[in-house]
Amino acid sequence: MGAAATETPLEGIPNILGDHIFSSFDRADYRIKAEEYLHGLLGTAGRKSISNIARTLGDPGAVQRLHHFIRNSPWAWAPVREALAARLVEACAPRAWLVRSMFIPKSGTRSVGVGRRFVPELGQLAGVQQAVGLWYLAPRLNAPVDWQLQLTDPPHRAVTPGAEAPAGDSLERQAALLGPLADRLPATASATLIWDGCPAEPGGLFATGRALGLRVAVRVDPTTRLTPVTAPTRDRGRPLPAYQLFASAGARRLAGTSGPPGVEAHVVRVALPPTGPELLLYAESGARPTAFSGFWLTDSEPDRAAEFPRLFRLAGDVEEDRTTIGERVGLRDFEGRSFEGWHRHMTLASAAYAAVALGRRPEHADRSSE
Repeated sequence: MGAAATETPLEGIPNILGDHIFSSFDRADYRIKAEEYLHGLLGTAGRKSISNIARTLGDPGAVQRLHHFIRNSPWAWAPVREALAARLVEACAPRAWLVRSMFIPKSGTRSVGVGRRFVPELGQLAGVQQAVGLWYLAPRLNAPVDWQLQLTDPPHRAVTPGAEAPAGDSLERQAALLGPLADRLPATASATLIWDGCPAEPGGLFATGRALGLRVAVRVDPTTRLTPVTAPTRDRGRPLPAYQLFASAGARRLAGTSGPPGVEAHVVRVALPPTGPELLLYAESGARPTAFSGFWLTDSEPDRAAEFPRLFRLAGDVEEDRTTIGERVGLRDFEGRSFEGWHRHMTLASAAYAAVALGRRPEHADRSSE
């Protein structure tokens, strides 16, 4: 996203986000506290605990006030997240929506959602919270707009490196947020929903995408069995592992893709057994694998699949910005055992993240006043 870009001063944040972000609050003091918390998230050095935020604000009474606002006040986070997503769509039409996990290390076991899970980036089991985020993606702009927190340990199974496995029902939950945006055409009509996990039953994800008017790309495990549509007679109708399908007669290289030098993209027509819809299986090969190399099922047309390397580069920006902007605004910093508190913190941290991202795009930062 270009770290050298000029950022908007803290006092300009409400104008960047727009007045409607907190329009669901039924009390004026909630909006004041929300903006106070946002300023604290962006202005506090180090860990974004409530005590550190209060210290930065220079107000001894802020600790108790913000503690109550985040953990105990009965404000709903879903309308704020929907307004945040709508603000981003207003600023720039999304190219994609990305669903993927974020692991939050925890030393103890008493915080909400903590369990021992397999962490792909570590290659081992660790004590973590597993959060599933929905990210808005556009050129030079990304931000999280919705979150889930896994409350039980998922079954352990090996996954492709870089393929973090969201919860099996998370897409349906994320679709509840995307649904109200579906009528904001053409902003969402051309977007792709990128599901960066390895679901055991990917078929339902395509039905959900069709209901939203979105194309879908789902990462699948190399051993996922799929039926080749174009295959020699002896293989026709016989499901094969994904990794074997690119040696079949029906596989072809995609010309004119926008991937990095030395990386080739390939597709093959497949169907989900036993009688699922016809889909494309997409994969990259070459000496320079990217973060999104692997096997992907998509309902995109072949010419759209050729755009995947560009889409995946946008998705790859999330990893870089999640480290820089995400650490700055405290995406991993909530301290406490409250499920509701975690969600409210993540909602405001996402708003702070979006404010930073929008502030680096001055051509879009003043759209809320139009």
